[in-house]
Amino acid sequence: MASQIIPVGGKVVLHNGFTNLSCTDLTVGGTLDIGTGTYVNVHNVTVASSGAILGTGAIIYSGKLSVSGTIQGSVRLVVNPPPNVACPAAPPSPGKVVNPAPTLSGSMLVALATLMLLLALFALRGQAAPRRSSETHGADK
Repeated sequence: MASQIIPVGGKVVLHNGFTNLSCTDLTVGGTLDIGTGTYVNVHNVTVASSGAILGTGAIIYSGKLSVSGTIQGSVRLVVNPPPNVACPAAPPSPGKVVNPAPTLSGSMLVALATLMLLLALFALRGQAAPRRSSETHGADK
Protein backbone atom coordinates (compact mmCIF):
# COMPACT_ATOMS: atom_id res chain seq x y z
CA MET A 1 0.00 0.00 0.00
CA ALA A 2 1.19 3.52 -0.74
CA SER A 3 1.25 6.38 1.75
CA GLN A 4 -2.16 7.66 2.76
CA ILE A 5 -2.59 11.39 2.18
CA ILE A 6 -5.76 13.17 3.25
CA PRO A 7 -5.72 16.60 1.56
CA VAL A 8 -7.02 19.85 3.03
CA GLY A 9 -10.82 19.67 3.05
CA GLY A 10 -10.77 15.88 2.62
CA LYS A 11 -12.34 13.44 5.08
CA VAL A 12 -11.65 9.76 5.72
CA VAL A 13 -13.73 7.66 8.14
CA LEU A 14 -12.26 4.33 9.28
CA HIS A 15 -15.03 3.63 11.85
CA ASN A 16 -13.98 0.32 13.47
CA GLY A 17 -11.83 -0.88 10.58
CA PHE A 18 -8.18 -1.88 10.28
CA THR A 19 -5.61 -0.36 7.92
CA ASN A 20 -2.06 -1.62 7.39
CA LEU A 21 0.08 1.06 5.72
CA SER A 22 3.04 -1.34 5.29
CA CYS A 23 5.69 1.11 6.54
CA THR A 24 4.45 4.06 4.50
CA ASP A 25 3.45 7.50 5.76
CA LEU A 26 0.15 8.89 7.02
CA THR A 27 -0.32 12.58 6.17
CA VAL A 28 -3.45 14.38 7.36
CA GLY A 29 -4.36 17.80 5.95
CA GLY A 30 -8.12 17.30 6.29
CA THR A 31 -10.02 15.14 8.78
CA LEU A 32 -9.29 11.54 9.70
CA ASP A 33 -11.96 9.98 11.89
CA ILE A 34 -10.55 6.62 12.95
CA GLY A 35 -13.52 5.86 15.21
CA THR A 36 -12.48 2.77 17.17
CA GLY A 37 -10.35 1.50 14.29
CA THR A 38 -6.62 0.91 14.06
CA TYR A 39 -3.82 1.96 11.73
CA VAL A 40 -0.78 -0.33 11.93
CA ASN A 41 2.71 -0.31 10.43
CA VAL A 42 2.63 3.43 9.79
CA HIS A 43 6.05 4.96 9.25
CA ASN A 44 5.75 8.74 9.75
CA VAL A 45 2.61 10.50 11.01
CA THR A 46 2.16 14.11 9.92
CA VAL A 47 -0.81 16.29 10.87
CA ALA A 48 -0.80 19.63 9.05
CA SER A 49 -2.16 22.80 10.70
CA SER A 50 -5.45 22.24 8.83
CA GLY A 51 -5.58 18.56 9.83
CA ALA A 52 -7.44 16.74 12.58
CA ILE A 53 -7.44 13.14 13.80
CA LEU A 54 -10.57 12.14 15.72
CA GLY A 55 -11.83 9.01 17.45
CA THR A 56 -10.78 6.56 20.13
CA GLY A 57 -8.78 4.12 18.03
CA ALA A 58 -5.01 3.69 17.68
CA ILE A 59 -2.26 4.60 15.26
CA ILE A 60 0.81 2.40 15.62
CA TYR A 61 3.80 4.08 13.98
CA SER A 62 7.57 3.67 13.86
CA GLY A 63 8.95 6.92 12.42
CA LYS A 64 8.45 10.56 13.32
CA LEU A 65 5.36 12.22 14.72
CA SER A 66 4.85 15.78 13.45
CA VAL A 67 1.73 17.59 14.66
CA SER A 68 0.76 21.14 13.71
CA GLY A 69 -2.99 20.43 13.69
CA THR A 70 -5.26 18.65 16.16
CA ILE A 71 -5.27 15.12 17.55
CA GLN A 72 -8.20 14.31 19.81
CA GLY A 73 -7.01 13.29 23.27
CA SER A 74 -8.72 9.90 23.05
CA VAL A 75 -6.67 8.82 20.01
CA ARG A 76 -3.85 6.45 21.06
CA LEU A 77 -0.54 7.02 19.32
CA VAL A 78 1.74 4.05 19.95
CA VAL A 79 5.34 3.62 18.82
CA ASN A 80 6.02 0.22 17.20
CA PRO A 81 8.29 -1.98 19.29
CA PRO A 82 11.73 -2.53 17.68
CA PRO A 83 11.25 -6.30 17.09
CA ASN A 84 8.26 -5.61 14.80
CA VAL A 85 9.47 -7.24 11.56
CA ALA A 86 6.86 -5.59 9.33
CA CYS A 87 7.87 -2.05 10.24
CA PRO A 88 10.70 -1.83 12.78
CA ALA A 89 11.00 1.24 14.93
CA ALA A 90 14.06 3.07 16.07
CA PRO A 91 15.49 1.93 19.41
CA PRO A 92 13.00 2.59 22.20
CA SER A 93 13.13 5.83 24.08
CA PRO A 94 11.42 6.69 27.38
CA GLY A 95 7.70 7.17 26.94
CA LYS A 96 6.54 4.94 24.10
CA VAL A 97 2.94 6.17 24.10
CA VAL A 98 2.22 9.72 23.02
CA ASN A 99 -1.08 11.14 24.27
CA PRO A 100 -1.91 14.75 23.45
CA ALA A 101 -3.27 16.72 26.39
CA PRO A 102 -7.05 16.33 26.46
CA THR A 103 -9.23 19.40 26.49
CA LEU A 104 -12.75 19.95 27.78
CA SER A 105 -15.52 21.12 25.51
CA GLY A 106 -17.69 24.08 26.49
CA SER A 107 -20.53 21.84 27.67
CA MET A 108 -18.16 19.82 29.85
CA LEU A 109 -16.82 23.04 31.42
CA VAL A 110 -20.39 24.10 32.24
CA ALA A 111 -21.09 20.66 33.76
CA LEU A 112 -17.89 20.83 35.82
CA ALA A 113 -18.72 24.35 37.07
CA THR A 114 -22.26 23.22 38.00
CA LEU A 115 -20.94 20.22 39.93
CA MET A 116 -18.48 22.42 41.82
CA LEU A 117 -21.29 24.86 42.69
CA LEU A 118 -23.48 22.02 43.97
CA LEU A 119 -20.59 20.66 46.02
CA ALA A 120 -20.00 24.10 47.54
CA LEU A 121 -23.72 24.48 48.36
CA PHE A 122 -23.77 21.02 49.92
CA ALA A 123 -20.76 21.89 52.07
CA LEU A 124 -22.32 25.17 53.19
CA ARG A 125 -25.65 23.52 53.96
CA GLY A 126 -23.99 21.46 56.68
CA GLN A 127 -22.80 24.56 58.56
CA ALA A 128 -25.07 25.96 61.26
CA ALA A 129 -26.49 29.42 60.67
CA PRO A 130 -25.31 32.06 63.15
CA ARG A 131 -27.71 32.55 66.11
CA ARG A 132 -29.52 35.81 66.48
CA SER A 133 -28.80 37.82 69.55
CA SER A 134 -31.49 38.31 72.21
CA GLU A 135 -31.72 42.02 71.35
CA THR A 136 -33.31 41.13 68.03
CA HIS A 137 -36.02 39.12 69.81
CA GLY A 138 -36.63 41.73 72.55
CA ALA A 139 -40.00 42.72 71.13
CA ASP A 140 -41.23 39.14 71.37
CA LYS A 141 -41.10 39.08 75.21
